[in-house]
Amino acid sequence: MVRLLSVTADASPLREELTRCLADGVITASRSRFLKQSLVYGCGEVDRKIYVLEKGWVKTVMMSPGGKDCLLGLYGPGDVFGELALVTDQRHESAVAMAECVIRPVTRQAMSTADLPDGLLATLLEYALTKMAEQQVTICDLVTSQSEQRVASTLLRLAKKFGARVGQFLRLDANLVTQQELSEMVGTTRSRVGFFLRCFTERGILKRVNGYLVLHEAQFESYLTLRA
Repeated sequence: MVRLLSVTADASPLREELTRCLADGVITASRSRFLKQSLVYGCGEVDRKIYVLEKGWVKTVMMSPGGKDCLLGLYGPGDVFGELALVTDQRHESAVAMAECVIRPVTRQAMSTADLPDGLLATLLEYALTKMAEQQVTICDLVTSQSEQRVASTLLRLAKKFGARVGQFLRLDANLVTQQELSEMVGTTRSRVGFFLRCFTERGILKRVNGYLVLHEAQFESYLTLRA
C-alpha cells in the first residue's frame, strides 16, 4: 500500500503575488500588531479578510461540542491564512497569536475591486486546494492511524514546514509547539504525546539537542510506511 506521508501548502507563490500587489498599490492593507495570546479572529465572527503573516506565529483552533480544542494548523512568517473568507463570511475556527505578530489583513472588498493580475487568483485557488488536500491527509490520519503514528506524521510535517534541514536530519525548535498543542493536533492526551516522544528517542529516530527536536527524516518516513 502506498502511503501519502504529507501534503504541505506552500504559501510562498501566493505571498509573493500579494506582496507585489501591496507594494504596487494594487491592493491596500495596513500592518496590524497582535500581542501573544491575542485573538486575530474568533469562531462565529463575520470576517471577510485573508491574512499575510509577516512576523510571529499563529495557530488556528476549533472547539468540539464537548469543549475540547482541536488545533487545525500552525502558521509562520510568510504564511497566508484565513483564505476561506473569500468564499464565506463566518469563521468556523479561531486564529490566535502564539507570539507577538505583525500581520497584513487583506479584505475581500480590496481583492474584488482591485485590478488584480491574472496569476493572483489562480495562485490563490491553487493554495486553497492544496490546503484542502493537506487537511484531508490530517483527517485520514485521525480516522485510520494509531495515535503514535499520528504524533510521528504530525511531527514530521511540522519539521518539514518549519524546521531547518541539516544533512539527513530536520531540526525543529522545541518551543514552537508544546506537547499540549501537539496533543490537540492529533487527538490524544499530553501524557501520551510525551510517552511517544520518548519512544521515538529510544528508537534513535528523534533526539533533543540544545533546544531543538532533531528528526532523522528517512527513518521517520520508514517508520510511518512500515506501520501504514
